Amino acid sequence: MKINIFKWLRLILYLFQFLVVALTVLLMVGILGVIFSEENHQGIIFFDYGSSTITMSVIIPALVLTILLIMTVILSVILYYLRNLLLNFQFNKYFYQSNLKILKVVFKLGIIFTILQIGVHIILNSSNIDRISSFYTFTIKDYYINIIFLVINLIFIMIFQKGIALRQENEEII
Repeated sequence: MKINIFKWLRLILYLFQFLVVALTVLLMVGILGVIFSEENHQGIIFFDYGSSTITMSVIIPALVLTILLIMTVILSVILYYLRNLLLNFQFNKYFYQSNLKILKVVFKLGIIFTILQIGVHIILNSSNIDRISSFYTFTIKDYYINIIFLVINLIFIMIFQKGIALRQENEEII
């Protein structure tokens, strides 16, 4: 039963990773579309919100899309590492150094992901774009998931460090 759960979780992470890769391809197309658009009038792009129009340099949307592209690549790598962690769990390899290494890499990538997300926030705020999306409002609540993920990851790192130490101590006794 336990092995099937890890197998299904790995499959779900694989599907999410596939969606993230598809999003990455769309972002690449978006970057090319912004840079080579026919509406790109001498390096200026226009955003029409109906009641107002915002003009800005084409560099800003291209920069934001590039950062989002990097974020999707990081997310894909995080999902890859989590799939490997679940594979180890599937074969009853819990408190091993390789799992701790995976968790540390995922933690570092999570920090980089959050920093890039804050960077996008700063770029869009400095561009005076206040209504870029009704889904993403650029407030602290948008970072709660990242913070919760990082805290949970840090707790798992501490648990695995203790577990590895106990396992090594147990092996020395035997």
